[in-house]
Order: sequence, then C-alpha cells, then structure tokens
Amino acid sequence: MWQKFVLLIFALTCLNACSPTPAKIALSLPDLNNPYFQTIATSAKAYSQSRGYQLVLIHSNGSSHTEFEQAVAAKKQGAQVLIIVPSKADGSIKTIQYANQVNWPVISLDRNVNGGKVVQHISSDNYMGGKMAAEFLLAMTKRQGSLLELTGPSDISVTLDRSQGFADVLGAYQLPSSIKADAGFSQQKARQVTAEMLAQHRHISGIFAHNDEMALGAAALSQTKNITIIGFDGTKSGLRGIAQNVYDATLVQQPEVMITTAINSAVNIINGARPVPYLKIPLRLHTNSPLNNK
Repeated sequence: MWQKFVLLIFALTCLNACSPTPAKIALSLPDLNNPYFQTIATSAKAYSQSRGYQLVLIHSNGSSHTEFEQAVAAKKQGAQVLIIVPSKADGSIKTIQYANQVNWPVISLDRNVNGGKVVQHISSDNYMGGKMAAEFLLAMTKRQGSLLELTGPSDISVTLDRSQGFADVLGAYQLPSSIKADAGFSQQKARQVTAEMLAQHRHISGIFAHNDEMALGAAALSQTKNITIIGFDGTKSGLRGIAQNVYDATLVQQPEVMITTAINSAVNIINGARPVPYLKIPLRLHTNSPLNNK
C-alpha cells in the first residue's frame, strides 16, 4: 500500500516539476495614450492569455531612459524574450545593447533602432506607405497646389521611412518637395501646426499625416478649404473619421497581426527556433474617395 502511495506522490511531483513553464514575454511600448499602441497592448494581452503565456507589459512614455530601466526590470522578472517598439531610433540603442550583453533575444516591432542586434524585425512597409500616400494625393489633387507633410519626430524610423517614400514619388514626377512640419503624432499639435502652415502657405491642396491622430487634427482646420487628407495606421477613430467624411483616406496597418506574429516568434525562439530576420505586414489603402479602396 505504501508503495502505491509513494508512486502517487512521485507522479504528482513529476507532474508539477515536469510541466512546461509558460513562456514569459516582455512587451515594451512607447506610449499607451496613442490608439495604435493601445491596440497592440490589448491584442497582446488577449492573445497571451488565450495561449497561456505570461506577458510583462511596460511602456516608457517616450523616454529612452525609462524604457531601459523597465527592460532591465522585466529581464529580472524572468522575461525570456523582449518585444519592443523602440521609443527612439538612437535612444533605444542602450536597451538593445543591454539585451545583447545578457543574451536576451529581442524582436523589434513597428520601428527600427539604429544599433544593437535584434533577432527579428516585424513592421509594415513604411517606405511603401509613403509612396502610396503620395500617389493618392497626386491623383486626388491632380498635381495642383502644394503638399503638406505632418510628420512624427525625426529620430523615429517610421518618420524617416514614410517621408522618404513620399519624397521619392514627388521626385519621380519632378514635383516640388513637400512642406514638412513635425506635429509629434499628436492630434492637438497637428491642429496647431496645420493652422500655422495654412496661414504661411496659401496653396496647400493635400496633407499627408503620418498617423490618424494628426490627420484628425488637420481635418478640423481644413474641411472648408477643399484639402485632401490621408492618414496612416487605420485606427478605429481614423476609420470612423473617414466614414463620416472628416477626412479622405488612411493607410491601414495590421497591429493585431504584427503583435500576434511577434508573440508566436518569441515562443518559437524560446523553444529553440531561429526566426527569419525581417517580416513585412501588408498595408491597405482605405478611402471613401472615387479612387475606391484597394
């Protein structure tokens, strides 16, 4: 009898000890006030919970120093992989280099970082998005007037990529370069900056806003001026604005697909797999204009 009891205790002990430990993944986001990053966070939580993974969600509020400190804390909590949307292209190098030094795999999401080594980068094709935005505005404005480009900060990779794609199309048509203004990805700042630009430049016919928040801010000042506006991201508020004819179009990213792909990659890395270095998630033009969605 006692032998059966010993075997039962052994079996229970082995069940607890031998059961695989749930994957523990850190996700670092720069700003949880932005609807785009809110979508990533919400999707990450839901997907991790449904798969039985542990998620350590951190956000830096745009501070590279805070980002570094929180990443170090997440590593000490036992996070096995770091998924990060870098706060800054240069400022986030310290965080990536720390991860490299302690052999902590890093997947960068949405934005690039200018130093250190990541095992995988997952993003939309932001350069192609800039080209798509330019082609849309040129078609809608019939190449008349000037184009205003409301950008994010210049030290963020998506700003540079989207601007370069936009500029390359204008250059290919031998058109003047866009009027650029940094509106910080902020709806309120975009409203202020757009007012200033419209006062200074009387012939603006189209606006490329690097996210939907800035497109909504610009739209509040341009509706009576027959200005075509295209945003970026495809957030719920952006799509609602287009449906209500507040502005004209957006380039829809797929943040839910990006983060679930990143989490799957993280788990595969934990299990010993080697991921492909770069994954591009397709963009889609969404518009209520006569050009139709495609």
